[in-house]
Amino acid sequence: GANKGMFSEKISFSSNAPGSPQAFALIVNVTERSEPDIDVSPQPLVFGVHMIGTTTIEEITLSNSGTADLTVTALEGLESPFSIGPGGTCGSPDFTVSPDTSCTVAIQFNSVEPGEFGDSLRVTSNDPDESTITLDVSATAETDNDGIPDRIEDEIGDGNADGVQDSAQSNVASAFTESDQAITLAIESPSNATFTDFLALSLSELQERFDAGNPPEDESFPDGFISFKVQNVSPNSQAQIRVILQSPPSGAVFKFGPEPTNAMPHFFRFDQDANGTGVSNNGEQGQDFTLVLEGAGRGDSDDETGVISDPFGISTNQTSGGEQTDPDDDSNGTNSTQDPSSGNSSGRQNGGCALGNTAITDPLFPLLIIVSTLVLYRRLSRLKTVQ
Repeated sequence: GANKGMFSEKISFSSNAPGSPQAFALIVNVTERSEPDIDVSPQPLVFGVHMIGTTTIEEITLSNSGTADLTVTALEGLESPFSIGPGGTCGSPDFTVSPDTSCTVAIQFNSVEPGEFGDSLRVTSNDPDESTITLDVSATAETDNDGIPDRIEDEIGDGNADGVQDSAQSNVASAFTESDQAITLAIESPSNATFTDFLALSLSELQERFDAGNPPEDESFPDGFISFKVQNVSPNSQAQIRVILQSPPSGAVFKFGPEPTNAMPHFFRFDQDANGTGVSNNGEQGQDFTLVLEGAGRGDSDDETGVISDPFGISTNQTSGGEQTDPDDDSNGTNSTQDPSSGNSSGRQNGGCALGNTAITDPLFPLLIIVSTLVLYRRLSRLKTVQ
């Protein structure tokens, strides 16, 4: 708890020796204890989803924020399909990291089987406070490289009904939306195009990933957004993506990205234009439509040659397309049948006798019943008197 710095004091000794008393100057230099301080990042290390049989390398950074050399004596614990990979700047243990510097270690992942994998890397050093740091590592291997784990696609099965599991096709991707609705996308053209980086995102995740602002105030996206890349699309050529939903959409398709007339990324309705890009309905109960995207043009959200990037979502706002009915509004015809002869709405769809809605809601209706009952009673009484 002493303050750092240079301190001095005089000390006198008295004795019977000649020259007594004798004075000495005591000088003390108080400095901070010199020791290393390790930091490992990122934590945890997440590889994401990768195709089986391919090697993926990620790097971790070892930093020394202390005042003495950091010596790393061991990097151990990883087992197949994880391993310490080639590359990185740290070298093999034992290696030294000087104060206020850092180096990198390469971790590789390669699985020949689909599945989700996890392991831990133990980093041992001479840090007096954290001699061993444990880093969690995770990765997913899939069959078709579209970015969706086989486990999820196998749960949906054959979303486009082509007789082949979606998890086995790189041009078909199935996932669950933010509202847990199954959605399947199938590339119809070009024939050699494939999906990668397929993600189902919430609005907040989309905003974070693409640095997006807020969508139009009146639009709501309960299913969230779908983001993907289509590989092998020539510039200025079109890609057609069939979209199959579990239930019919109730609004318009919105995209986030630039347009030919507005290079600033923004939310916009992706209606079909004169060039054919936009949304084309296939007419299968509204659950099936096609996205027509143009490489390096409308519908392509990046400038990567040969790749179309396309985040899109479906709004449920009534103004976005398609009429929405109010279950309490009889004018839409879903809750009542109209009698063309009387102009009164019936509370039953299949005929029968019912009072009109205006009579039921009229505040004088109870009084009308009482008066009608009294009149009927008097007539019955008169009939009995005559008999």
